[in-house]
Amino acid sequence: MKVAYVTSTFLPSEGGIERYTYYVAREMVRRGHEAVVFTLNKMTDKSQLQGHFLRSAMLDEYSILDGIKVLRYPYVVFPLVFRGGIELSPTMSKNLLKERFDVLHLQGIYSAQDAVAAMIARVKGISLVFTAHGILEAYSSEWIANMIGTVIRLSNRVVCQTRQEVTKAAQLGVPRKNIILIPNGVDAERFAEGLDEHQIAEVKKRLMLNHKVILTTCSILRMKGLEYAIEAVKLLGRRDINYVIAGPLTDRVYFKELKSLCKRRGLSQIVKFTGWIDDDLMKSLYFCSDVFVAPFTGTTASLVVLEAMATGLPVVATRVGGFLDMIEDQKTGYLVEPRSAVSLAQCVSQLLSDDALRSNMGMRGRLQVLRERSWTRIADKLLELYQKSKIDVEKPSSGHAGSKDKFWE
Repeated sequence: MKVAYVTSTFLPSEGGIERYTYYVAREMVRRGHEAVVFTLNKMTDKSQLQGHFLRSAMLDEYSILDGIKVLRYPYVVFPLVFRGGIELSPTMSKNLLKERFDVLHLQGIYSAQDAVAAMIARVKGISLVFTAHGILEAYSSEWIANMIGTVIRLSNRVVCQTRQEVTKAAQLGVPRKNIILIPNGVDAERFAEGLDEHQIAEVKKRLMLNHKVILTTCSILRMKGLEYAIEAVKLLGRRDINYVIAGPLTDRVYFKELKSLCKRRGLSQIVKFTGWIDDDLMKSLYFCSDVFVAPFTGTTASLVVLEAMATGLPVVATRVGGFLDMIEDQKTGYLVEPRSAVSLAQCVSQLLSDDALRSNMGMRGRLQVLRERSWTRIADKLLELYQKSKIDVEKPSSGHAGSKDKFWE
């Protein structure tokens, strides 16, 4: 089977969609299938630990990554309409029309080119699978919502990662039999081995961390609710902790607001923003931390919480999106109401003051995600989905095979 994965951005850009696309495509290659990633040839901005941006360079147009064929296409931007501009790639469209595929798997709609790819799949009569990645509730603009609704209704299968997305997809008019709940996965291989005490000490020295570490990994975006976590750190009233926020400084205005908040609360020496860090250092940071906090305020199927759990970190997360499915409250982590600094502080305080609780909760969470959320298991479900969707396209008179598909069990 040959599968085209269409995504606006791809590795080395770091994010949940980029990792999802990589891991799913890698698993298909391991099963003997052909995986081709079609993406826009964007420039990648990476910030140093101090937050300054490194020099950017255009990425290779063609490469092979762990057996995955990666094609990066130039594009043009028509400004002031779609997320600051409509991004279109005539050369990507041309090659999508020319190449032969069994399935086109679209990763959200984050550029106009994504929508064009969906139309091409239907014109060619090949199976179109769409993974929502939180896009169903991401925009308030009515015309953008209408475009998203149109694209997902064209899809042979819509993969939702949370139960909230399942409900939203149905509200947008997708037949329930074509909606499949397959949650995000985690790379068990990546977190198979931890760090010894010497390695932990070296990483902490590099990042100038001298105390117990509370960690949040995410892009600096307003929907991440980081101000509530900072207020929670203030409520803890402790100076023997470090709160590390690791991730690209995507929203510079919001970042300045957070820095100002830290200064007003007297936390400038406690709260540390790393900016973009590479994958190896990010992995090490998980193993060096004591508690993971996800104070997000918006719907999410975030990979970072799964990664934290996979390393054995106890997690405190808000009751939004996929967190409700990932965490069993008070057993594999804590769930709190969004925008509640008090609740965050209470749960973090309990974990920091009780070594046994921290260890036991972290271990239960690790066992749960490694058992239920491996990419091997996710890929098995997706491959079955591809095969059924392909049959639907080839034999439309037989009805939708999805009518017998079940939600994740």
